[in-house]
Amino acid sequence: MSPPSPLNLKRLLVVLVISLLAFILIEHYGWLDRSVQHQGSNPARGEQVQLMLRVIFLPLIPIGVYVVYLGYRIIRSGRFPPPGSWMLKSLPPQHGTLARLRGWLALFTGLCLGGLGIYGAIVVPQEILSLLNTQ
Repeated sequence: MSPPSPLNLKRLLVVLVISLLAFILIEHYGWLDRSVQHQGSNPARGEQVQLMLRVIFLPLIPIGVYVVYLGYRIIRSGRFPPPGSWMLKSLPPQHGTLARLRGWLALFTGLCLGGLGIYGAIVVPQEILSLLNTQ
């Protein structure tokens, strides 16, 4: 197993820093709070639940974007693993239809992960907060 290239580590670091900054900005400016007023008996509990769910779901967005990018590279090259990528375990390369099928599967999985991250970071906290406010 060859070590990851410095370029890949820099890309990963940039994605992590951008994700962290986006999370901080979203939480600071309250961009995900869609006009739900804290009318319940314990608004601090609702905010804690929102923060916890965002911490859980927001990291799925950059992971989904990376998996979509990986799937695109597999489909484009027609080879799995795509050229220039490193794997944790040495795998025999696959070419042709089976590789493209893996690429489409990775693309679909990445879209599902990104969608789940967006849904879980925006909709689920608001629904739980509204449930807490009705009690």
